[in-house]
Amino acid sequence: GPAGLEILGRLDGAILSGAETVFPEQLEQRLRLLAKREGWPLKELLLLGVAEPGWGERLTALLRPEPGADGTALIRSLELAVMAWPPAERPRRWLLCEPLAPSPAGKWERHHWQQWLQAQSPGQWPGS
Repeated sequence: GPAGLEILGRLDGAILSGAETVFPEQLEQRLRLLAKREGWPLKELLLLGVAEPGWGERLTALLRPEPGADGTALIRSLELAVMAWPPAERPRRWLLCEPLAPSPAGKWERHHWQQWLQAQSPGQWPGS
């Protein structure tokens, strides 16, 4: 622009969680690999940062199990799997999200899923 270079945001998707820099995409990959290794019926997974006063952002996990799978059991398995992770890397909430899918180009439209998440609990999130 006329004033020079303007930086609008991070390209890497990192969030600040409990004074730690967290990379949700890397954590998603770890969880997907774990689910595959354990044979858990995980179809899709997306980690989103949600603002939390005094903490920065806390992770919320959206997931879609394989068709016909028990989503509650899948969530419980994933929750137990991350218990040893540092608090900044552990999702605070786990939500089943039947429509969860990347775009036709295979990319995650994180802003779209942030809006979906806010619509699930109106008034719970800052700014809503």
